Amino acid sequence: MASGRRQGLLVLIATLVVGLLVCMVVGGWAAQLLFGTLAMLLPAALMALGALRQGRLEGAGMALVALALLLVGGYFAMVGLAGRVAQGPWVAGLPLASVVFLATVWLLPLVLVSLAYALTFDAQGVSDESLRQLRSLALERIRREEGG
Repeated sequence: MASGRRQGLLVLIATLVVGLLVCMVVGGWAAQLLFGTLAMLLPAALMALGALRQGRLEGAGMALVALALLLVGGYFAMVGLAGRVAQGPWVAGLPLASVVFLATVWLLPLVLVSLAYALTFDAQGVSDESLRQLRSLALERIRREEGG
């Protein structure tokens, strides 16, 4: 099952990359919108591939979907504000487009990914059994080096 998911994610990532390249060649406003959308989806798809590779996709799935929606929503919000930066509105001394960019590309994804990791840390962390095995191997190696 994981192999099928992995292949599906690889196909999705390849499709996103090819779509980005096609949009760069085609040009026009529709290609620009599609390019931005695909570029916002790519990080979440790559993170999903990494999570799947480590067997942790189930715990991270909803957070990655939320991340993708946040990035795409922020992109469309910035597109909607394009050309109207100087007229305002202004938030904390910054144009609203800048605040949307900072929030949806940097701050909120950082909080979302960090929170998802913190909430699933026990499932993703090192188990007690793995620590015992590591300590055992380390002690065995130390004894070999001291004795030999």
